Amino acid sequence: MDRQKEYDKEDRINKATQIMHRKKEKKEKGFTFATIERELSERKREKGIDPNWK
Repeated sequence: MDRQKEYDKEDRINKATQIMHRKKEKKEKGFTFATIERELSERKREKGIDPNWK
């Protein structure tokens, strides 16, 4: 059980760092914050999550 928790924690950290790197790359390419927000809400919509929910 503890090992599974460790894996889950590592997985969450990895996902978070991937998202951060993606955001950083987009900013470097000249994307604005609004375009990033729009893309995130589109991804949420694809997954079936309400994009307006915070």
